[in-house]
Amino acid sequence: MKKSHQTAGAADSDRWTIKLSQLSDLLATSPTAAYWLIGADGEIYVVPAKLLHAHAAGRHVVDQGTFTLGYCEIRHSAISPEGYFTYLTLGTWTGCTDQDTVAEARGTGQGN
Repeated sequence: MKKSHQTAGAADSDRWTIKLSQLSDLLATSPTAAYWLIGADGEIYVVPAKLLHAHAAGRHVVDQGTFTLGYCEIRHSAISPEGYFTYLTLGTWTGCTDQDTVAEARGTGQGN
């Protein structure tokens, strides 16, 4: 969980400092780990740690101690905590249209 450097203002000005050693340790522990980035307005953005690592690699800063990430870099991949908990609950279910699978996801299947 990281708080924004911004104390007030528009969400698109939010910025977070990511410690690369912490990011590497987190990914070594769980390749599906996520960061919770808290905006200045209190909004929480859940972002895959792999994406943050990809940003660092793309900038060639993986060997540095930290890097700074802005809202515009995560806005399309960030999800709400509610969406993240739904993802965790359903596992890696990503939109199968099989009626039995959909019924199980809705809690109306035979196993419920």
